[in-house]
Amino acid sequence: MVQRIQIRYIFILLLILPLQLFSQSTYPSAYSTFGIGTISNGDAVKNKALGGSGVALKTNNFINTLNPASLTGIDSLNMLIDLGLTTSYIDYKTNEGDGNAFSGNLNNISLAFRSFPFSYTSLGISQVSSVSYNIDASAYVDDYEIDKDYEGDGGVNEIYLSNAVSPFKNLSLGLKVSYLFGYIQTSETYYSSYIGGSVVIDYDDYVKQFTVEPGIQYNFKIKGSEFGIGATYRPEVDFVTTSEVNTYASSGASISEELDDEDENDYKMPETIRGGLSWSNKGLTLAGDYRYMQWSSVVYSATAAELKDSHRFSGGAQYQNINTTKANPILYQVGGYYEDSYIRVEGNVIIDYGVNAGVSIPMRNSRSYFNVGLNYGRRGTRGGDIITENYFGMNLSLSMVEFWFMKSKFD
Repeated sequence: MVQRIQIRYIFILLLILPLQLFSQSTYPSAYSTFGIGTISNGDAVKNKALGGSGVALKTNNFINTLNPASLTGIDSLNMLIDLGLTTSYIDYKTNEGDGNAFSGNLNNISLAFRSFPFSYTSLGISQVSSVSYNIDASAYVDDYEIDKDYEGDGGVNEIYLSNAVSPFKNLSLGLKVSYLFGYIQTSETYYSSYIGGSVVIDYDDYVKQFTVEPGIQYNFKIKGSEFGIGATYRPEVDFVTTSEVNTYASSGASISEELDDEDENDYKMPETIRGGLSWSNKGLTLAGDYRYMQWSSVVYSATAAELKDSHRFSGGAQYQNINTTKANPILYQVGGYYEDSYIRVEGNVIIDYGVNAGVSIPMRNSRSYFNVGLNYGRRGTRGGDIITENYFGMNLSLSMVEFWFMKSKFD
């Protein structure tokens, strides 16, 4: 029997969920012009402070969204709830000028619990990718200058259900089933007296698809230290796309066309493999991850950039004083990451790297935590006339632990 149900948390989820379903971009970037945009690492706020690491870490009082196999670490009496918010400020620099942008959004809503004596379950919603850019350019046609504006907004979200089991001691297997969906709007605006005013072309694309992601973890102890090994795999995702194109002229003329072509579109996600290692002893934990995405197998119609396989390395450390008399000691985290991204422009590879720091503060009279993380990163390259992006982020989340499954005792 369930002893009690925390209705207040259910109301919080019901209020916030619609906002996430119709959310817009979190990561404004000129490099989100390709495909479904800038790909999220898929990590919760707690993992971000470790540089985005955690494939080999168990879920305990914090939900680890990077590996479904991690769920076997949940205490059988606990219901875990995680609500994450991500904000970012980006400063753009080019040889021709500077700019900046600010954005913020929900990062994830997650729940995790033991569903049966032999299995553990998590469900939630999170952001998969983000499209957000506004680029000004110009070109000459028959000696006439035409100004062009390119804008994009939207992204892809996922609703997921994960399950994990532990068939043998120290071994955990998990499977994440996701429904990916999103709305991507791009716009091209042309201004010139040569064309008699302006012309606007809007592309509205709706994407959807199912995918799966199996995961594995093996955790063992040697002389007081606990070691972890983990891995996940996601096959290539080819989105089903429905498109609408609307063309408007300043003269008042307009044309609308609906397209439904599942075979020819720019919306794919490549095969993805993750691996990770972890070590823990006396309150100190070290974790490191590697992510490989096979972008070279994805074909986009855009010719401004060449796609290549991407490699992401991340690592971090966290410390919690387990010898204190406090029931919930403060948790400190630091981390960093380096990504050799999938975009090559004018022969230059776009590099993304940064550092993170975070602290988890216990909430009064509760086993729950309020998590605060800071991030500084740089995206771009040193060569050519290419945009360099310096970004600053703040990540906030609530990691709530509730005794939902404690049995009542009677005298």
